[in-house]
Amino acid sequence: QAVVNAARDGEVDADGVGARALATPDKFEAFAGRGIRAEFEGEAEALAAVAAVSGAPFGTAAAPDERARVVVTIGTRELMLAECGAALAAAMEERAVALERAGKTVLMVHVACGDATAAAVSGMIAVCDTMRPEAPARVRALRRRGSEVWMVTGDNRRTADAVAASVGIAPECVAA
Repeated sequence: QAVVNAARDGEVDADGVGARALATPDKFEAFAGRGIRAEFEGEAEALAAVAAVSGAPFGTAAAPDERARVVVTIGTRELMLAECGAALAAAMEERAVALERAGKTVLMVHVACGDATAAAVSGMIAVCDTMRPEAPARVRALRRRGSEVWMVTGDNRRTADAVAASVGIAPECVAA
């Protein structure tokens, strides 16, 4: 929801292009714990503009006045490979790992336009929860009482370890 709100408020900027109005997808699919896919149908000319912004190839099957389709998939690396056949370029993987080590959850973005299918991830979105300032003190207080403190999360291991370290929880006490 935070990503959608930021886009609506104009806080999202893709290489200086600025936020675009959010359209309602014609088809939507959620992959529990892994991500989402949205399909949009519209005029080929308008969808070619989306392709230009995303860097995704645009199929040549539709003339500008015909209808075409854009499929946007957002989620984990595993979802990108399983559903899109898309992998991260080495530089993008390096950046994703750095973001995860900084405690951010990285969502991959894949855009397929028209009849073309991109073999690579188009971009990334990094999100993170705001840590409560009192969290490290609370963890220390629980330990002083003799409690063993664990962190259990559905996030990836790198992000989980970074967040745990920020509040004083050891990696061996993290279930990710």
